[in-house]
Amino acid sequence: SLAIERLAAATTPDIPERLAALSIQGFRGDEARIAASWCRARRGELSAADLASLAAASSPLLREHTMRIAGAGLLPSTEPLVDVLITGLADDAAEVRRAAAMAVVQLPLNESLEPAAVRLAKTLVNAVGSAEPDDVHLRHALQLALRSCLRQDAVLAAIATADLDATVSRNLADVCRGLASMQAADVIVQHLLQH
Repeated sequence: SLAIERLAAATTPDIPERLAALSIQGFRGDEARIAASWCRARRGELSAADLASLAAASSPLLREHTMRIAGAGLLPSTEPLVDVLITGLADDAAEVRRAAAMAVVQLPLNESLEPAAVRLAKTLVNAVGSAEPDDVHLRHALQLALRSCLRQDAVLAAIATADLDATVSRNLADVCRGLASMQAADVIVQHLLQH
């Protein structure tokens, strides 16, 4: 919103402290905490520890926005966000899990983040399998996120070599249909041969 953009650009000396108080303490309600958190993220003042604290909030709406902030590319480092996103992928609220999955899609997961991508992919494989079958949007978001993680051959190899039951193997093979690699084709063939 325009108000958030203006606060994010403000140079008044007490703005950082006031925004921090609003985003963490939340004495003005969830909407104020959400707006203050976005402002702090855009100003470069929101840390991964702050994001982890917000991810544990009681409000599903605040947790959902925390996941969106994690995926917005506003924090300087991607690796600390992985734990926040894994927390979001295991959340009780489907909207938080959706937002976390879409945040994973936005992460720049390069080779230097391979261990983090493997952790995310393992979480996502299980999340796809445990998602309600009738929540098509959540399942699709989780599959997109998993495909994003599996674009690295090393990540796909780490997941494919794990001991997978028939359902997880089918979910993995479904996602691999969207990947253009020989390793993805091997996963599909292995699934067809074993199940």
